[in-house]
Amino acid sequence: MKILFDTPIIEKRINKIASQIIDRHKNDQSQLVFICVLNGGFMFYTKLVEQLQSLDPECDFIKVKSYEGQERSNLEIKLHSSVNVKNKHVYIVDDIYDSGVTMNSLKDYYLSQQASSVSVITMIKRSINEIDMPSNSLYGFEIQDEWVVGFGLDDESGKKRSIPYILAI
Repeated sequence: MKILFDTPIIEKRINKIASQIIDRHKNDQSQLVFICVLNGGFMFYTKLVEQLQSLDPECDFIKVKSYEGQERSNLEIKLHSSVNVKNKHVYIVDDIYDSGVTMNSLKDYYLSQQASSVSVITMIKRSINEIDMPSNSLYGFEIQDEWVVGFGLDDESGKKRSIPYILAI
């Protein structure tokens, strides 16, 4: 295992993403909704939302399953979010933007619920995706084909999420 991103670098990048979001909405009075994609997004989401207290966003969670081990499977929603997103700016926060299939499905879902806008924010973005990340989206770090764990990302057995940095295995 190799450390790709240590804790101080992760925290610095989260602060930068939070600043970008604050700047984006400094003259906008619209309500913001941040939706965490469980389980992987929880650590990134928590740290990010802490930095956004000046915007006072609504917070909610959704749980989807799109992988069996390291193999992608059909998208299955295990826990639906419950916040009304109509006329609100929605931010979907997850651990990794991999193929783009899950995030694109969630983006379309929230737009169908009449969200004003939907942005994707992930800690990690793979360099090659089936579906490009939406232009209004943000990410912390870009990786190639490494399988990564830590900072919310798990291994095949659901472990390693609590490591406070990101490792390639």
